[in-house]
Parts: sequence; C-alpha cells; structure tokens
Amino acid sequence: MSRDLDFTFKRLHRPSGDRFTPRNMRYTQAYLDFCQTKRPHQIKFMDESGFKLVTANRNYGHSKKGEQCIEIGRFIEGAKLTLNCLIGLDCVLYFNFVDGPSNSERYLNFWHEASLSQDCYGRPTFLPGDLIIVDNCAIHHNQSVRILNTFFNMQGIDYGFLPVYSPDLNPIEMCFSKIKTVIKQERFKELVSKNLKLAVIKAIQEINQSDIQGFYRHTGYFNV
Repeated sequence: MSRDLDFTFKRLHRPSGDRFTPRNMRYTQAYLDFCQTKRPHQIKFMDESGFKLVTANRNYGHSKKGEQCIEIGRFIEGAKLTLNCLIGLDCVLYFNFVDGPSNSERYLNFWHEASLSQDCYGRPTFLPGDLIIVDNCAIHHNQSVRILNTFFNMQGIDYGFLPVYSPDLNPIEMCFSKIKTVIKQERFKELVSKNLKLAVIKAIQEINQSDIQGFYRHTGYFNV
C-alpha cells in the first residue's frame, strides 16, 4: 500500500505538542508576518551549541558484509565547549567560545563583543533596521531581555524570539549541523584530538555564503 500511495520510509519527526497550542500558533503567525516586514539580510540569528571530544566521533564506518563495524574509542569524553554564534544571510557574523555551559553573564558579554565586530565585508555586525532572533533558552530571557532591549533599541535594532519548539524555523541549527558534520570527517580527526576549539573554528571557515543562504531557504520563509 505504501508503494501505491508513493510513500517512503523515513525517520519519524516528533515536534512537541506545545508547539501547536492556539497561543503559540498565533505567535508563530505574528512572527512570520513581522519577518516579512524585513529584508532577509536584516534578519540575523544567534544561538549556542555544545561540543565535546565525543562530538567528533564518527557514527558509521566500513566493515565486511555481515560483520559488525567496530572502532576502538581513542577519546574519553572531555569538558564541554560552548560555541556562541551569530549568522546573517552572507556569512557567520561573529562567534566566540566559553568553557562549560553558558549563562546570562556570558550571553550578555557575547553581544557586547559582537557589537564591536565587523562582518565578512568589513561592515558593522549590527545596522539600524536589523532584527536579531534567538530561541527561548532561559538565559535569553530573564534580565537579559530588559538589558538587550535597551541595548538594541538605542541602535534602532529589534530583538525577538522564535516561536517555542520551532528549531526548523532557525537557520543556525543547520549551520551547527554542518559544523559537527565537518569535524567528524577523517581529515579533522587528529586536530580534534589535539585542539577541539581550533577544529571548530576551521569548520566554521568552511561555511560559505551559498551554505548560509541555503540554511535560510530551508526554513521555508525566506526567498533568497
């Protein structure tokens, strides 16, 4: 029957039921409507992602048919490294690292540093009219909202949130996915074991404008 209906076998996707509450559905529509008032290059996304040595371990390999594929683990799980990253339509705009998990203080410090940086074309990272989008992680709320609203409003910039449980609307998720895919490649294996942070930096450097624009398009609400 599946073949008759042109169905294919796929991994299940299980979005949270909270995503489909009436309140969040209304917010999602308002969010999409507001994004349409901006040009794509004005909308920038920030998020955090954690890395450990085991992040770079491959999940697949080659072995003889009918035999289990085994690789003796070379690395024990190391301390967590958190990548804070901001992307725009053209490139990765700014990133930094913190050892261990992030917190409100480190989050605010990221924005201070980013505000002093320039993009890949030498332009200020933030420009009047920009819209900064983050997810609903706890450190993005709390006192950070008040401080950042004031900080960005003074520059003519909006600071807003994704609808809850909606990572598919965030192009930076695909950016993180590519970074983690790259550092799992064999050519990165030695570097990862010696310097995980440098390996992540080199993986970021492999992300180009075409990649970023593809990430934006994949969300379904950017025509770029």
